[in-house]
Amino acid sequence: MMKLLRRYATFVAMLTAISFVGCIHNDLPYPVVKLAIESIEAEGASGPCVIDAVNRTVTIPLLETTDIRNVEITSATYTEKATSSESLVGTFDLRTPKYITLSLYQDYEWAIRAEQNIGYTFAIRGQMGSTEWDLNNLVATAYIRNDFDLSNVEVTALKLGPEGITSMSPTMSELADFNTVRFVDVTCHGRSERWSLYVIPKELQVSIANICPGAKVAWIDVEGIAETDMGLRYRAKGQSEWTTIPSKWIKLDGGNFQAILRGLEPKTTYEVIAYSDANNSDIVEFTTGEMYTLPNADFESWTNKDNKIWCPTSSLLDATWDTGNHATAGVGAGNLTTPSDDVRPGSKGSKSAYMASMKASVMGIGKFAAGNLFVGEFIAIDGMGGIVEFGKPMGTAARPTGIRFWMKNNCGTINEGNYTSGIDLTKIFACICDRTAPYHINTNKEETLFNPLTAPNVIAHGVYESNTSISEWTEMTLKLDYKDFKTEPNYFVFTFTCSGYGDYFTGSTQSWMYVDDVEILYDLDDEGNCR
Repeated sequence: MMKLLRRYATFVAMLTAISFVGCIHNDLPYPVVKLAIESIEAEGASGPCVIDAVNRTVTIPLLETTDIRNVEITSATYTEKATSSESLVGTFDLRTPKYITLSLYQDYEWAIRAEQNIGYTFAIRGQMGSTEWDLNNLVATAYIRNDFDLSNVEVTALKLGPEGITSMSPTMSELADFNTVRFVDVTCHGRSERWSLYVIPKELQVSIANICPGAKVAWIDVEGIAETDMGLRYRAKGQSEWTTIPSKWIKLDGGNFQAILRGLEPKTTYEVIAYSDANNSDIVEFTTGEMYTLPNADFESWTNKDNKIWCPTSSLLDATWDTGNHATAGVGAGNLTTPSDDVRPGSKGSKSAYMASMKASVMGIGKFAAGNLFVGEFIAIDGMGGIVEFGKPMGTAARPTGIRFWMKNNCGTINEGNYTSGIDLTKIFACICDRTAPYHINTNKEETLFNPLTAPNVIAHGVYESNTSISEWTEMTLKLDYKDFKTEPNYFVFTFTCSGYGDYFTGSTQSWMYVDDVEILYDLDDEGNCR
């Protein structure tokens, strides 16, 4: 060992000597300093700006009444010593993103964009379904039953710009004859634009527009007539009695509504019929999905690969779960995730999963590694990081409603990394996706890191983030929020980490987490909670 240390010291001395001799021709690489916009404030913002360091974007949420063509940024800060291609403070047209470049040793392009939601409204008495909007061409279309007198249409609501600062000509009360298109000149922020309003007769008075079945729940979209008694009835195919959906499970939107059917049986065919007053739709059939069962969800099966790497599976050839152990054990730093005999109360098994964060290093040179457990596969070691593939096929369109599991954890004080400080963050997330392949992640490349809120092909997600420690085993439920019911899911992403900033090699070496008995949920209770 002494010889090895002497050789290492000699090597360092040689490098030092070479660096002095090379002062005339400096070929040493510049340090990599990642440059970021750290804060932005703007007049007319509806809340704090959202800074995404991974995708290098700043999103400014604007009030409805703010002129998006003239957004005044009043203050901005970015990485110390960096220079900007132009001032971030000033008045900008943010209908399209504004791009600036931060420079030090390298250049980093950032995009500043605005997000503004203006609540447009065009409604008529007796309307069928919801209004269709073409915002790019300033067109709104409402539908009405085919026997209605188009020369005597009552417009019940009309809003074509920001509340309180928009004028319209003609006004809402002056609009009645819709035998042809009606043009409305809208003025706001000193500018005018012309909208086209259509009222079109429709023959069918109530119809089922779309059915999105899960294993135990179905979401059904219906087009009816506004201001009528609208609802939905259903029954298992072959039965004679219909069940009417309670009104609390119907969400009205003008002449449209969405109904939620709960307590269904998997792999079962049902019939549904919608009504609007005395009018009925055609009877439509649908079949519920099959429940996807997550393998080794109780963490009873483990394999010790090469007597140094713990893998949460009984077969390395067909594993559902994996960890970062391949990277840390591969450099002799031990396992981040291991089996434990500490199980949750009432468990039928004898094992749980234990995660701990640590600094993986060789001869004192290394990076912080977060204790983790995920559905997917560890592919390869890449320097002090790793390449992983997130997610596994579900094989069905089951549309789960949530995930239930047991956990306890400790959030330590951050003592590794440069991105943040304070208390470490426990992070758990699940995603239901429409994909044919897993998400390819390289922990050394920020642009590949997975964000459940922005990742492509995500249909539903649930996220738990907390810097609060839980000392005793606690049952947790992660509800899945769907942003798209119409797309059929086929891929499942799920991950635990006791250091939520671990992707940035930041966290606490005192952070740990136990997890046991994961269960995918498919139903909703009377309060709308997943069960």
